[in-house]
Amino acid sequence: MKLNLKERFGCLGWGQRRKLAKLGLRRQPILKTVEGFATADALFDAPSAPGVAQSARCRTGNGDSPTRWLIYPSSIEEAPMPKTIESDDFGGFAPYLIRPHAPAYVYRIPEAFYLGKHGAVLDQNRQVFLDLLDASADHFQPAEMVKNRAFLCEGDALVLSASANHFHWLVKMLPRLHLLERAGFSLDAFETMLINRPLKAHEEAYQLSLLSHKAMRVVRRNDFWMCRNLYTCSIPHNVPRWAIESLRELFARHLVPHAGQPKALYLTRGISGKRCVENESEVRACLEKRGFVTMDFSQRSFLEQIQLMANADVIVAPHGAALANLVFAREGTRLLEIFANADNQKCYWMIARHNRVIYHYCMAESLPTGGDRNKLDMRVSVSKLERAVDALMADPGI
Repeated sequence: MKLNLKERFGCLGWGQRRKLAKLGLRRQPILKTVEGFATADALFDAPSAPGVAQSARCRTGNGDSPTRWLIYPSSIEEAPMPKTIESDDFGGFAPYLIRPHAPAYVYRIPEAFYLGKHGAVLDQNRQVFLDLLDASADHFQPAEMVKNRAFLCEGDALVLSASANHFHWLVKMLPRLHLLERAGFSLDAFETMLINRPLKAHEEAYQLSLLSHKAMRVVRRNDFWMCRNLYTCSIPHNVPRWAIESLRELFARHLVPHAGQPKALYLTRGISGKRCVENESEVRACLEKRGFVTMDFSQRSFLEQIQLMANADVIVAPHGAALANLVFAREGTRLLEIFANADNQKCYWMIARHNRVIYHYCMAESLPTGGDRNKLDMRVSVSKLERAVDALMADPGI
């Protein structure tokens, strides 16, 4: 079943506008500008206890209050420097050896807006809650808000996914299901579940995880929703352990061994258009001599991706979203991640640590392919790659 979902509510007409008054939604369904920025956490003036509902001190116009449930308190995680053949910390890992994890909450925000672009949650005063956003304030331009389409949810709505990027969707969005479960909520209780436009693999994953499709509504970038009660969750930005464990549990029944699947994978960037390997043919020839099989995960179903990762003994890959599937790697799997520069995020190293994957990295030569250093193409020294693979395979993992 594909998610070719028809929206239950069309653009708001006069009849639906009249419904707003009955529901206590006093604002007109027009979102022309973002008025400013706030945080959902700032609504609450006292710490909360795990699992206990806490009402906000700031009340809305109809007397209803936002509510939050603390699921996980804040914590600090420490890690040793990852292994490499490099002579120094060329990968830029030092700032990430001590990582803070913010508290994880479930929120109910009454009379809220949800904006498709960037998956923003706004209060009735059109302020964006930055702590519920997987982007920075710099991404918002008021002029872009003028022609958005309006939709209305009269019951309880849930923000399920606000990103189509595979890493962000898998590691930052889906773990929110775990937070809802810990707070005592059933997905069947929500009239509407909002998902930003999914990739084909994500449509399949929703089916594999047995999520109901009846309540799902695809939100396009120029759509905004007015919700009587909008439920949303904290975003686990620094890859906490609970997020990885919850994903493994969600798809556990599909992580079964399959005879004939390759044990050594090279994950190519394919036609992604960024962080591409200029001398890909040389890299593939080098690795294929060692028994590696080249895979382009963008051409594979979600089930194939997670099963290939779960069955692999060793993986070599340039930094990229395919490595989000390390969530499903077995303990003792070996990974060599190739960076073009030290600005690349360290998220896959973090996932590897939680799954006890033997992690090494190797620096490639970055190429001048644009101003965003996180997206630079690269050239991989084959001799250096061979030494890095040898060091990875010789690592006892102790």
